[in-house]
Amino acid sequence: MPAKAPDVQYNLKKTSAYRPDIDGLRALAILSVIIYHAFPDSLPGGFSGVDIFFVISGYLIFSIILRGLKTNSFSFKIFYAHRIKRIFPALSIVVLSTYLFGWVALLPDEFRLLGKHVFAGMSFYENFLLRSESGYFDVSSEAKPLMHLWSLAIEEQFYLMFPLVAWLGWRMRINLLFIISILAITSFSLNITGIEKNIIKTFFMPQTRVWELLSGAMLAYFVIRQNSKDDYLPHSTSTFAHLIPNLKQHMGTLKNTSSIFGFFLLFLNFTLLKETYLFPGWWALISVLGTILIIFAGTNAWANRTLLANKPMMFIGAISYPLYLWHWPILTFFKILQPQAPSIPSGIVCIIISLVLSWLTYQLLEKPIRFGSNTWIKTASLCIIASFLGAAGYVTYKKDGITSRSIVEKNPLIKPTSITQSFELRGCGLDDEDTKEFSFCSTDSRGNAKFALIGDSKAAALLPGIFSYEKPNGYWKVIGGNGRLGPTVPVISNASIYQSYQTLAHLTLKAITNDPKLEVVVIATSTRALFQLDNDYSIEKLPANQNKKLALEGLDAMVSEITKTGKKVVLVIDNPTLPDPKKCVPRVTSLHALDLILGLNKQEPCSIPYERHMELSAAYRDMLYNIENRHIGSVRVFDTLDILCDTATRICGSVADGRLVYGFTDHISAYSSVRIAEKLIPFIEKFSTEASISKRSL
Repeated sequence: MPAKAPDVQYNLKKTSAYRPDIDGLRALAILSVIIYHAFPDSLPGGFSGVDIFFVISGYLIFSIILRGLKTNSFSFKIFYAHRIKRIFPALSIVVLSTYLFGWVALLPDEFRLLGKHVFAGMSFYENFLLRSESGYFDVSSEAKPLMHLWSLAIEEQFYLMFPLVAWLGWRMRINLLFIISILAITSFSLNITGIEKNIIKTFFMPQTRVWELLSGAMLAYFVIRQNSKDDYLPHSTSTFAHLIPNLKQHMGTLKNTSSIFGFFLLFLNFTLLKETYLFPGWWALISVLGTILIIFAGTNAWANRTLLANKPMMFIGAISYPLYLWHWPILTFFKILQPQAPSIPSGIVCIIISLVLSWLTYQLLEKPIRFGSNTWIKTASLCIIASFLGAAGYVTYKKDGITSRSIVEKNPLIKPTSITQSFELRGCGLDDEDTKEFSFCSTDSRGNAKFALIGDSKAAALLPGIFSYEKPNGYWKVIGGNGRLGPTVPVISNASIYQSYQTLAHLTLKAITNDPKLEVVVIATSTRALFQLDNDYSIEKLPANQNKKLALEGLDAMVSEITKTGKKVVLVIDNPTLPDPKKCVPRVTSLHALDLILGLNKQEPCSIPYERHMELSAAYRDMLYNIENRHIGSVRVFDTLDILCDTATRICGSVADGRLVYGFTDHISAYSSVRIAEKLIPFIEKFSTEASISKRSL
């Protein structure tokens, strides 16, 4: 006999037969996601397994709601109690374990980031957080152990709103299929129209993904209501039986064909889809349709019975939820702590650990809590635990990763620079809505700004030094970073490669040109963004890049618009590009045994010869000096190379004077930003004075 259902079928009790093939479908979904995360090249479209989960969730949840409405037994209180008992046990133990492991293994900036995601994960806000963080220069997803909770957040947001919509529709005797169809069509339309404009928003936002859950709900409607006699709810197969002769005789063939074609569609996405494609878009429709066809086919369809309703797949399906929760933190921690790329054996070990922990979570935590007595005590306890975890994450984020932990003292080289005083004040002259589009939009709290800094995350890396400079001869306004719309790349261009940057670029230009007090504008932006290079650890492809002319004209257009208003411009040369420093320097955890197992403290500092960097960056540096020559007297170039590199050994490395030169990826550390500010600010102040003298002499 098949094992009992591991998910919401238990809540249906006698109203629904267990579907072992749906457990198998869950297994197919989670296996595709895990294989993609552990071995991306072997299953490039495996991430579409999440879409399978969405459809299954919509199908099962609406089955519960509709049966409850039909029998007049639906209760919001009971519904949400069941959801809490289903979702919170595994989620809480995984988040708690992730936080505790992070306590002993993560450095302050990493642990601070984890704290933010713990809070977002327990608040089911992760998708909104990722939307605000994601972009060209955001911290790699490999540094976010709870990033995968975005999909759970979308499901919980659906569970929060959809039952109320269904209940109101039922009470008002409005055709529920009509309501679901309108919502699904609207959501799918937003997905299609938004994918070209903002792929990040379209990927993470509930309004552009909920159509996938609603597709499962529509299927549940037809399956459950096929024998309904309510005149405002149409029948399904019984409605069309008189239109298709001998329909029942051909139903077996129809469902077998449906199942096989569904598998074909899923296989198509698993193998052909790539992360660089516009997703979800039309591609997600393939996974959604394939899943619907498989569920529609039913348990007796040959493919469902053979490929899904077997013991191994049912076992994986039973633990699919904790397995989804466990696998990503384990893979992520391994990638954070290991400097080299994960091997196939290490990936397999991570998967085995995930399977063991998932089975233990299911047996020792999920089953006793979900199916035992004392429902309301358990529900209240789970909510309290979730609240404490969220609060711990929030405090960790606000306390900058809790630098009092022992791991900080054990890694003195990576110990962050303490900025004793910062004069940063939120606000830069834009209205509130425009201000929200930037990750930083700030001014000096001590007085009116005379100088401005604009740019992407490379500009953000300069902020600690600028806002901690104690005796400036002029105050600062800073605008940019990597916000909700992506990075602030200061390029004005009609070229397609720069279209996603234009909104922020023009908002930045507006804030700068409308401020008559500003005298000098400093531009700092990434070489990768200007030339649209495709990685964040090397500019090896820059010499052969085909975007040099577009980059020159786009940056020069921004500079020209600024200088037209009488302001001067300083172009800060980007720093050398090296791998993330935490993969280049020795690091240990607070647990010696863990250090031995992972072979830590063996990394060597990363570096690049001075001459090699000059060779690779020649086209970029020539472009900046070209712009300077186009605007004699109004534009100057500031070179950071001699500050960041050892001029004696002619080496640009990740460590200098026993301190980290870089903070994350190839962004300078706070220590480096202070060193740069000590020379950059006097350079700008002198340039401003020269400009003023020049104006008075005319």
